[in-house]
Amino acid sequence: MSTDTPQDAGPVSRQDFERDIVLRARTDPDFRAALVADPRTALLEVYGVEILPDVDLQVLQETPSQLYMVLPLQTDELTDEELAAVAGGAGSPMAARLTATAAAGMGEFVRR
Repeated sequence: MSTDTPQDAGPVSRQDFERDIVLRARTDPDFRAALVADPRTALLEVYGVEILPDVDLQVLQETPSQLYMVLPLQTDELTDEELAAVAGGAGSPMAARLTATAAAGMGEFVRR
C-alpha cells in the first residue's frame, strides 16, 4: 500500500472520508486488495481509524450484474447539512470540517 496517508490531513465529513476511501481503492490496487481482504486493518493502517469490534464492517464490490444500494442509518438526528442550515451556518467552513469520527454518527463505530 501507499505510504501517503491522510491521517494528519485534518477533520473531514463522513461523506468526504468515504469518498477518499473509494478513490484510494480505485487508484491503489494494494489498498483495494487489503480493504477487501481485511477492511479493519486497512482502515487502521492507512487512516488511523479503528472500527469498534462490535460493529459489523463489510466491503462489497459491485460487478456488471450485481449492484448494491446502501441505506444510511435511520436516526432522529439532523444531517450535517440540516444542522448547518438550522444553525445559519450553511456553507460555512466550520460546518464542513467535522471529524470523520463524529460526522453522521461515525462516533458510534470508530475509535481515532
